[in-house]
Order: sequence, then C-alpha cells, then structure tokens
Amino acid sequence: MAVLYIDWGAVTAVSTAALVLTGVGAIYFVYRQIENERVYRRIENLEEQLRRFDTNPLAEHRKKLAEARLDSSHTKLRNLDAEYPPTNSSEILNFFEHIAFLVDKGHLDMYDVWHSFDYWATAYYFDLRSVIEVEQRDDASSYCDFVKLIAQLRSIQIKEAGRENTWVGDELVGFYASELEDVKKPTRRRSHRVTDQEINLQKVKEDGGRAHGSGV
Repeated sequence: MAVLYIDWGAVTAVSTAALVLTGVGAIYFVYRQIENERVYRRIENLEEQLRRFDTNPLAEHRKKLAEARLDSSHTKLRNLDAEYPPTNSSEILNFFEHIAFLVDKGHLDMYDVWHSFDYWATAYYFDLRSVIEVEQRDDASSYCDFVKLIAQLRSIQIKEAGRENTWVGDELVGFYASELEDVKKPTRRRSHRVTDQEINLQKVKEDGGRAHGSGV
C-alpha cells in the first residue's frame, strides 16, 4: 500500500508566499486609494482657489488694482510707488503667497497651478516686483513662497510653451485692461499666452471652415 507523503515544509512556504502576496496586494490597493483621494482633494482645492480668484472680494481687488495701475485713458501704466503701492496689491500678493503655500504642502499640484494661474501670477509678479523687494527689505520671509513659485512656473512655461512670459510695459497695460473686462464677466482661459503655433493652428481651422462653407 502506497503511503502519501506531504511535504509540509513546502505547503507552509506556499501558504506563506500566498499570504505575503495577498498582503502586498492589499497594501497596494490601499496605497492607490490614498493616492486617488489625494488627487481628488487637490482638484477640489484647485477649484476652490479658482472660485476665490473669480469672485468677490478678490475679484473686486483685481478690478481696483487694474484701475489704480492704468491711467485715465487705459493706455499707459501709472508710476508705481513701491513704498506706498495700491492697497489692493497686498491682497493679490497674499493670494498667490497662499497658493504657493498650498503647493509646498502638497495640497495643490504644481502643473495644475501653472495651467490655471501662470498668466496672472507672472503678470502680477513682474509688475509688483519692486513692492515685493521693499517688503523683503524689512522682512526677508515676505512673499518668499510666491517668489519660489514664480521660478517653478517659469521653468514649466519654458518647457511647455518654449518661452516664458516676461511682461513688459505695453503687455501689462493690455493685461490690466483685460482684467477690467474679465472681472466684470469672469472667464477662464489657459494661463499661458497663446503661442505662435496655436495662432497658426487656429488660422488653419478658420481657413478650412471658410473653404468648406464655400464649397471649395
């Protein structure tokens, strides 16, 4: 009569391996759940900051700052006194300092912030740099997170668009003039300015549409 031999050592090893794999799978599942929750929270946080930016009181601060920076004809910038800047400028700078803080703590994704806020953040930074410098002269930590954020935004902008947004006088006039209109009727645009490639692509689409409509 044959005797059935069971290698209990092998059985134990297989069972242990199965338990380990099950444990690893469970850990990975929990990890993915946590990561998905983090992504969801970051999106929620981004939407909340967009809402804050486009509604009062911040929308009113944006409008008032634009009015303060433009002359009566809306064709030139007024001289900026960095020692006594428009009162609304601090509200704008504080907002972006808070955005930078949320990025640093992982509550906002850096790329998402670039896509949503780069246009405004860099414009305000280039116009109000002297104000920031005066604040940092008295307190080196003033707006330090915002300055760091700008460096990161500029790096992403160069990578994604091939050039950075370097705002100069005429461009800032256009920026503040558009702020007056956008704040009246908030619109969400891509943060970086339209590139030459995107302009050409739009022209091709428009030309194609006209040709199709004319039966060519």
